[in-house]
Parts: sequence; C-alpha cells; structure tokens
Amino acid sequence: MKIIVINGSPKGKGNTYKICKTVEEKIKKMDKEIKFEYIHLKVDYMFNRF
Repeated sequence: MKIIVINGSPKGKGNTYKICKTVEEKIKKMDKEIKFEYIHLKVDYMFNRF
C-alpha cells in the first residue's frame, strides 16, 4: 500500500513534517510494506500583496 502525505505548511519541513514522519515510523513498525510519498505544497505569499 502507498500513503500520500500532502503537506501545505509554509515551513516545508517544520513541525507538521516531523509529526508526519513520526506517524510514518509507527505505521511502518506495524506493516513494513507500506510506502510513503510526500508532496510539499508551496504557496507564493508575495502574489497576494498586489
């Protein structure tokens, strides 16, 4: 099985990412065949200033 993690946090690899990695480690202990894919969304906050 493959799990896709979509992270929309503006800090990329901040606290949200760390929590997701912790959950990944716990799930992989239960089933080593599960694969995780990470998608990091990046929002351009400068766009909204104009």
